[in-house]
Amino acid sequence: MHNLDVKVLGTEETWNTPSLLLANSVKSGGCAVFSQVHLETSPSQFEMDESKYNILKQNENVRLEILADLLRKHLDVSVQQIQSDKDGKCTYQEAYFLGRHESKFELLEKIKKSGANSNIITTPKLTMQFCDKGDKPKSADTNVLPILIHSCPDDFSTVDYFDNLKTNYIGRLVIYAPVISTSMNIVSDLELTDGIAVLVRQQTEGVGRSNNQWLSPMGCAMFSLQLHLSLDSQLGKRLPLVQHIIGLAMVNTLRGNPTYKDLDVRLKWPNDIYANGTQKIGGLIVKTTLAGSKVMANIGCGINLNNEKPTTCINSMIGDYNTTSRKNLPLLKYEEFIALTFNEIERLLEIVKSGDFDYFYELYYEHWLHDLQKINICDKSGKQQGAIIIGIDDIGYLKVRTTEGVIETVQPDGNSFDMLQGLIVPKFN
Repeated sequence: MHNLDVKVLGTEETWNTPSLLLANSVKSGGCAVFSQVHLETSPSQFEMDESKYNILKQNENVRLEILADLLRKHLDVSVQQIQSDKDGKCTYQEAYFLGRHESKFELLEKIKKSGANSNIITTPKLTMQFCDKGDKPKSADTNVLPILIHSCPDDFSTVDYFDNLKTNYIGRLVIYAPVISTSMNIVSDLELTDGIAVLVRQQTEGVGRSNNQWLSPMGCAMFSLQLHLSLDSQLGKRLPLVQHIIGLAMVNTLRGNPTYKDLDVRLKWPNDIYANGTQKIGGLIVKTTLAGSKVMANIGCGINLNNEKPTTCINSMIGDYNTTSRKNLPLLKYEEFIALTFNEIERLLEIVKSGDFDYFYELYYEHWLHDLQKINICDKSGKQQGAIIIGIDDIGYLKVRTTEGVIETVQPDGNSFDMLQGLIVPKFN
């Protein structure tokens, strides 16, 4: 039971019913704001609905003022509005198709044979136009992405990227999109090629676990991958491990590198990346689709590389380490970090595909936060039971030993792990 002090912050005009509530916990001092108004929703999400978009656009400044006031006054959050352009929104741009010329056209031919109309590929969430020489690109927006086949971007160094990339297939073909709704829209609903990567600088509608929105400001290193796995393979029989392999690869890109081995970057089960034990700086999602005896795993990842707000970032950690240790470790470039991460993903995948799961588990436990951690597990009725984390099982579920000595497993979907409280609770939709 919780005792709450509830105050009405705002009402709607007609019936004077509460629209904004502030709830303070009498015991803990914690507070929360409840809103029936979707203050988090940007007008850009309604660009295809002209009537809604125009009304929301007219009131955009009011929305931001109310949201900033709530955060600043009631939740003690420092607020600074940073505009991407004069209208305060990201400007969508053309994307670029990078990689070997032959590989690019092999994929385009494969897509056309599957029923695509010429150079335009339409999925439920995105229309992609692959532009050859002489083609006029469509205007980029939330739902339309022109992709230039023969051009290179000004804000992405293909030299830094490909010079650091040592893989056979992962990241060899790249779609680089400076600004996009979400990179997952490119790999979803399409069978592309094993290892193709989508790299982005900013996302306006980034997707997190349980369909949460993933904030995607400049300075984040974000990408999506599509992997093709056989259901009959060693890894295909244990598909839930894919997310743990990818998360481990992102952490071991740093911790396995002698230069950055002392940075405190670790794994929080099931799919988060933490700095200094308490600060979330990254995460990932994996969505799978069956196609006969093959599985397409669409992976979305993001980590704070060069943006320390609201917690910290990798390059800030490097800077702090240099200050305290009197070292001069180099900061990581976006292109370099992505390429090194792809190297590690492919290395770990090939080890696991060969059947050497012991190597994976040993390295995973070396870099996770939960060794013999004491927790409480809460069921849907609210009853709590004490337990100790002892590992993950063959498919990546959390293994715990209860106070009665019973070994139980906790699956990632449908549960939330509160690190600060040491509590695993069921999610409610």
